[in-house]
Amino acid sequence: MASTAAGSKPYAGKAHEYVPEFSNKSSDYKEFKKRVQLYEKKMNLAGRSTETAFNVMAALTGRAWDAVEDLQMSDLESTDGITTLLKRLDTVFKYDALTELPSDFENF
Repeated sequence: MASTAAGSKPYAGKAHEYVPEFSNKSSDYKEFKKRVQLYEKKMNLAGRSTETAFNVMAALTGRAWDAVEDLQMSDLESTDGITTLLKRLDTVFKYDALTELPSDFENF
C-alpha cells in the first residue's frame, strides 16, 4: 500500500506537527494503526506523550470518530490513552487473518 493511501503524507518534522490521518476504510486501518504507534513513540521521545491520544482522536472523522466520541477525557489522559483509543477503533476496523487473506493473496 502506498504511504498516501491512508491520507497520510510523509513527514519527519517536529513530533506534534504531524498527526496520522485515517480514511475510514478498513483496508487502510492496519497502516493507520502502525503510523499511530510510530507517532506515539515520536511523541514520547519529544516528551509530549500526554498529548498523543488527544491529537489522534481530534483528527478522526466519520465512522472512526463515531466509534470513539464517547471516550472520557480521563481515558485519554492516562498512560494507556492511545491503547484505549486503538482498542476501540480495532472493534470497528481491524481485520482478522481470514478477512485479510484475499488481500494477502493478491499481494503475493
